[in-house]
Amino acid sequence: MPTIYFAIPAMDELEHLPQTLECIARQDYAGIIKVYVCVNQPQSDYNQEPPPERIAGNRALWRMLEQNPWQLDLHPIDRFTPENAWRDREGGVGAARQCCINALLPSASDNDILINMDADTLFGNDYVSGMAEQMEKTGADAVLPQYYHRLSGNDMQDRAMLRYEIYMRCYLFHLLRIGSPYAFTALGSAICCRIGAYRKSGGFDKRQAGEDFYLLQRMAKCGKITFHHECTVYPSPRLSDRVPFGTGPAIRLLQSGEGNYPIFPPEAFDEIAESYRRIPLFQKRECGTPLTDFMAANGDGTAVWDKLRKNYPGLPAFTKAFHQKADGLRLFQFLRHYAESHPASDEENLRKTLTMPPFANEMPPLPADFSLATAPIPLLDTIRNQLKKACAADM
Repeated sequence: MPTIYFAIPAMDELEHLPQTLECIARQDYAGIIKVYVCVNQPQSDYNQEPPPERIAGNRALWRMLEQNPWQLDLHPIDRFTPENAWRDREGGVGAARQCCINALLPSASDNDILINMDADTLFGNDYVSGMAEQMEKTGADAVLPQYYHRLSGNDMQDRAMLRYEIYMRCYLFHLLRIGSPYAFTALGSAICCRIGAYRKSGGFDKRQAGEDFYLLQRMAKCGKITFHHECTVYPSPRLSDRVPFGTGPAIRLLQSGEGNYPIFPPEAFDEIAESYRRIPLFQKRECGTPLTDFMAANGDGTAVWDKLRKNYPGLPAFTKAFHQKADGLRLFQFLRHYAESHPASDEENLRKTLTMPPFANEMPPLPADFSLATAPIPLLDTIRNQLKKACAADM
């Protein structure tokens, strides 16, 4: 059986990480599980007066990891003491993930499995065995579980979290609907991959945030990503300002009314789908679409496509090259551009999404005065659940 390696970045996680490690300790997986935890913080913390509380929190967490009450095969990594803490622009969650993985790679084989996990995430006792079985059954390089942020009971916090999940799930639903090879949600606690695929992709970079998106994009270009909708991780809905974007910052910004997480118009995804349909024609000659016109205006001019036509005269190879160029980042940039040039409210775009066939018989139409800012939490939760169900059906 493949050895399972958990990689967990931890900064001031004394309150949350013990629960995550307890979940690992309860796994029913019959093989070996090794856990690498990078306790980290910036060196600048030690120059502040008064010192930030996370200095004491990290010290207490380190002592607990050394005691290892979970009796795990545990490998804590010190990037928090004054001599080991991150220097300016050196650290971040991407660097902490990379630090864990660099430590485990020398002992891992290509067939072993890497599970990236956040320090505040819960999951069932069969999570590891379920993900390993799915990877073996599908032959995938990476398997993504379902995710489901826990409700906190705080109305403002839960509203912001549900608003963020609705944004992410609408995005995924439409990419699945049009058959995009970049239909995935980049969540740090929801990426499971073969060690060999991780090596082949180049691994995580040291970004302050977004490292999960870029890893999955590279894997989508050179391997196979699939889903396991019966395995679920339950991240925390807590606020955070430790990274520039991601779930924690999104919830904090949405709660303050500053977040920019638009529900994109379904028509924007239809334009991408039209570009996909025209690939055979595009392989023969220039035939602009809103997507390719946008790409041409932003650095991918006609010379790029001419070169692809010359280098990939066969349609299958050209199709792959097209998707390599029109990758997940380009699609996201196009969606933002389309939304800005076709103004519509988030409520209007959500309403259009929920009138599509998967939802028509599952839930009643939204009230005429529906607003994401004022809708009852149970209604937002119902929308979240229906989007989750629709995405699972398309996976």
